[in-house]
Amino acid sequence: MTGLFTSYCLSSSVSDSLNAEQIKNINEIALLWGSIGGGFLTDVMDKVRKNYDQYVEKNCNKLLQYLLKNKKEIAKTDEEKDIITSYTVGISVFCGIMKKIEPLVMYNTNMLNSENIDVSEYTRNKVWSNMDIIVLRYNTGKIPSEVSLKSIFVMNDALKNIIIKIYKGFLGENGIKDITDNYISERLNSFLKLLNKFDDKSTLKKLFIKKIEEYTGKKSIINSMLYSMTEDDEFDYSNSQKEQWNYGNIRSNDDLFELYDSIKDMSHEAGYRILQI
Repeated sequence: MTGLFTSYCLSSSVSDSLNAEQIKNINEIALLWGSIGGGFLTDVMDKVRKNYDQYVEKNCNKLLQYLLKNKKEIAKTDEEKDIITSYTVGISVFCGIMKKIEPLVMYNTNMLNSENIDVSEYTRNKVWSNMDIIVLRYNTGKIPSEVSLKSIFVMNDALKNIIIKIYKGFLGENGIKDITDNYISERLNSFLKLLNKFDDKSTLKKLFIKKIEEYTGKKSIINSMLYSMTEDDEFDYSNSQKEQWNYGNIRSNDDLFELYDSIKDMSHEAGYRILQI
């Protein structure tokens, strides 16, 4: 799962800038849900992992093309058309996150996790959590305990049905035939319950699970996703020192703030085109 506060801040900025263009009405909730891609498919509580969320992350551009090609077949009513258009704009935000910020996340993950590949998911979540805190403060001046994710990620039946159609169709078209409406619905419900765990104003939940980790010697995936009051200052998650970093074929000196702003600009441009289709 990528950073929920990062998606929230970006989707809010893109919604505001596109609304100023007065092209079409923006469904801000649908745009927000689109900006997390398949993050709701993360099944951290299941013993048998089905990495559909990771598949969506790796194929986000393909998902965007699928939506642009099939949105008329997916959405029939005026309400559904408004939802899927805004959701598609959100997916363009998600693609920007995966293109721009995810490489820095993976670089940081590798730096922190170079000698212990067994907990790479734990470390990636930890990196995203810390970078999320930085992005939230950068854009709102707030800390995680001041923003309730469960009050931001709301859901109604129309949006839920569109999301189910999108992911059943997209994953099915790409060879994942066993995914069902019920499975996607369960993942959405589980995701909303997970957000309740993120509502940790005192950070006591995180501290409690950390004590359990120390006692058992086992890392908790959920704990790696919970937010502290502020980011861990023992590592430069945002690359504020402007050091060169690399991941795959990417070489860059950009810091997190430059990457964030470039996504905002890219997503506005992509959203402008999507709203005119």
